[in-house]
Amino acid sequence: MNLELVKVVGLVNEGIHSHLKSLCNKDNVVTVDLDELSKLFKVRLTVIEFGISTMAFLGLLFKIGKDTYSVTENINPNNLKCGHTGGGDFIPYSFDREAVLLQSIIHRCCNDSGYGDVTWSENFSDVEYFRSWCLVQVGYKERDSNNNVWHIDKDLLSPYDCRMYGEKNCVFLPQCINNLLVRRGSCKIKTLPTGVTYLKDPTKPYITSREICVKYLVDGEHGEQSDLPKHYTSIITMKGVAHSLGRFSTAEAAGAAYDYAKKVYLTEVAEKWKDEIDPRAYQALLNFDLDKLKRKVT
Repeated sequence: MNLELVKVVGLVNEGIHSHLKSLCNKDNVVTVDLDELSKLFKVRLTVIEFGISTMAFLGLLFKIGKDTYSVTENINPNNLKCGHTGGGDFIPYSFDREAVLLQSIIHRCCNDSGYGDVTWSENFSDVEYFRSWCLVQVGYKERDSNNNVWHIDKDLLSPYDCRMYGEKNCVFLPQCINNLLVRRGSCKIKTLPTGVTYLKDPTKPYITSREICVKYLVDGEHGEQSDLPKHYTSIITMKGVAHSLGRFSTAEAAGAAYDYAKKVYLTEVAEKWKDEIDPRAYQALLNFDLDKLKRKVT
């Protein structure tokens, strides 16, 4: 048992660290199973989750892939000095804006199921580097009209299969833009195109706005001019409101309608925010690859 480590991260977290270290391969890499650790140490899953993210924030663990970490024995002194331990978890001082933000990023990467493939760069492991980076970024500390702080985003500039919080691919965006970049898809049929839903009853009435059709659909048409049953619909959300783009007889036709509307809307949003957001973000919105919005099939 490492008594010095116990003083910093607590007895349970020191035990988790020691256990993971014993499972490492020759490159000090280990696969982490949170549920298995919860059963082994006989503690709640939330204790394990906070323990893993605490050790990751302090530099004892570094995520390199889905459920995969490298294990070290060196605590980052810069990160340690920006907070205090409480019940085995490291808590950044509430006034240290950058430390709180960095910890939330690392916790999300370690424990959120939707972030299984998301990592953070080696530079972003150090709170002082992260702080200096934040302070020179366009949009940092900005607030939108609802007084919401702009979000740090890693999806707009990242490739689909390499989502990482890092200095090269992160920008700060207002919440309204950040929400447009969430991966979506059908919850029931994962093979459907993005934005498309299967309808059991194609005769069920629906409402669509003529204004939406004229602006966001090719030739202003909503749905196909076909007598075939229309089992598919596509829906786009704009400013928090879901708008139907019509009914279609094939998933491909519904998907094409969604793609066109999304492209038009992203361009519209980019132009609106052009003078306020990072120039890289503006260009990325104009040339956005809609495949990046597809939910991964697991």
